Amino acid sequence: MTLNIGGPFPRWQILLGWAVLGLALIIWPHPFLERSNPLGLISEGIGIAVLSSAILGFTIERWLRSDLSKDVFLTSIAYHLPTEYREALRSELSRLAGYKYVCDHHILKIKIEEIDDQNVRVTSACERTFKNISNYTLPLAGAVSIEEWNSPIEKSTIVECQIKFVGDNETKTFKLPIVGPNGTVTASTEEIKLKPKQAAEFSMKTTEIKRRTDEHWDNYSCPTYKPVIDVDHPSNFGIEISFGPDNDPIHPERYTGRKTLDGMYWPLQRMRVRWWPLGAFDKT
Repeated sequence: MTLNIGGPFPRWQILLGWAVLGLALIIWPHPFLERSNPLGLISEGIGIAVLSSAILGFTIERWLRSDLSKDVFLTSIAYHLPTEYREALRSELSRLAGYKYVCDHHILKIKIEEIDDQNVRVTSACERTFKNISNYTLPLAGAVSIEEWNSPIEKSTIVECQIKFVGDNETKTFKLPIVGPNGTVTASTEEIKLKPKQAAEFSMKTTEIKRRTDEHWDNYSCPTYKPVIDVDHPSNFGIEISFGPDNDPIHPERYTGRKTLDGMYWPLQRMRVRWWPLGAFDKT
């Protein structure tokens, strides 16, 4: 026999009422009955049991149910694979299911400007909105990394890197970029504390000098829902845009350089923009 708790009230209200009932059963006999009275002892015992069940419902039961659901999912999804591959798939699915943040707004704007017959200036600007999907308050900082190509025209520059709570005007910005021994330039902000379901806005802007036939790519550290890439480029250049695997369902806009991934971007994949002068590869 299974008892299903349902009806018009959410479960947390039912558990809260259960806890209040338990406390009432524990407390009420004391003003009216002696401590040795059997009725009072029975009431107190039932009250302790009811209160304990409410506490378990609020805490341990929820954690166990979450862990059990995850274990059943990982086992069933890998069942059709040969035994030697199952553990690798379970490990990968556990990694994907373990992300604490999700980005539900992403726009990457790339602007390509001709400089001379060898070089272009690439300006990359990105806006992202993160949401804490865990049950805990977690730290979050904005960070960006680019490469120094030692161009004689100008250095690679981090123009902006900042983060703030959604709806808040106080912004955390980066201090000074750090240049590593391999030429990688990085910048990061101070951490903010993001509560469960709370959201934060991150924005960044960089410039780099690159070749007329080249590419720009980024990868991101959390799942991103329906990201957008928008490319502004000279009319005599061709471009390609990708979000990772070749079979991504991508929706282009007819009169702009925008493309949208119809689905979820997963970390470790590359969002990539490639460009070249039209006619550069025509056979002669």
